[in-house]
Amino acid sequence: MHPIVVLVLRVELFLLLLGSLVLQAAMPTIAAEQAREFPEVAHLAAPYTVLAIAAIAAVQVAMLVVWRLLTLIAESELNTRCGLRCLDAITASVAVATALSTGTLFHLLVIVGVGGPGVVLAFVGCTAAGSGVVAVLWVLRGAQATAIGER
Repeated sequence: MHPIVVLVLRVELFLLLLGSLVLQAAMPTIAAEQAREFPEVAHLAAPYTVLAIAAIAAVQVAMLVVWRLLTLIAESELNTRCGLRCLDAITASVAVATALSTGTLFHLLVIVGVGGPGVVLAFVGCTAAGSGVVAVLWVLRGAQATAIGER
């Protein structure tokens, strides 16, 4: 991969990480505002805030491991066991973020019984996107394992 592409991707990852840190820091304030606006679910503000921060942290882990993958690519060492471990870590991180997001939305829709079309759409979107990314990562891991002769 060309060094300029690696640099651009690292800048993008840095900005995404920075933005996610800002979002994590703002999450309690956002939750407090939502609790004031929707008092019927105000008791869920604290646990949902913790779950949201944890889901963002899982995505941050995936981004940091992608940074490591870029290092492996730059050093022409992607086809190694380290590359497989990186793919496993990214897959696990995305799966955790998906489970936290969809679990929270499922709880809101089914257990609590509130939420409108936006929450349904978010649930379907999180489920489809998260499981789709995990599936693609599993396929990539299989291809990577075949490339290095390890299954």
